[in-house]
Amino acid sequence: MKEQTVFTNGKTFISQDIGNGDGSHNGGTWKIAKSVEDLGAKATRTATTDALLNKIGC
Repeated sequence: MKEQTVFTNGKTFISQDIGNGDGSHNGGTWKIAKSVEDLGAKATRTATTDALLNKIGC
């Protein structure tokens, strides 16, 4: 993750889903994971959500 703000409640970590610039962005607004490191890869994230925190791409 490149200098993105991360929000947490101590158990869950959330950051804005800005995509990586290769055109493969799926329209998600937030990335959710159990650690900051896990936010960096699709395989380790808990979910990608829309603006209302509804899971997408499940």
